[in-house]
Amino acid sequence: MSVGKDGEHAYIIPRPNGDVVLGGTVQEHNWNSDSDEHDVEGVWERCCRLWPEVRNSKVIAKKAGLRPGRTGGVRIEMEPAPTRRGAVLVHNYGHGGSGHTLHWGCAQEVVELAKHHFPVKSVSKL
Repeated sequence: MSVGKDGEHAYIIPRPNGDVVLGGTVQEHNWNSDSDEHDVEGVWERCCRLWPEVRNSKVIAKKAGLRPGRTGGVRIEMEPAPTRRGAVLVHNYGHGGSGHTLHWGCAQEVVELAKHHFPVKSVSKL
């Protein structure tokens, strides 16, 4: 990953099938989900500088994704849900454009929260 100025990021994510995903824009308050050709060209050029071999690749698709972030970073916590059964609400959001790289650790943190809140009781099989 390369982090530049003014939202000029670049990342390359290999997929199990041999394809790679190229990306890298950060545009606050832009909720347009259509691909912008200027953005696509910028991502392509930045990724080609990171990994020149990608320049000879065939483009399969161009997509734009919305990756909501939040001031203060990721929120991972539990709180009581307004139910009679004692349910809890698990918050795990605010990853912005880093969801793909952060999701493993965030998921593990949620598991640890759940283990603490819902301890497993060992029952002897004897």
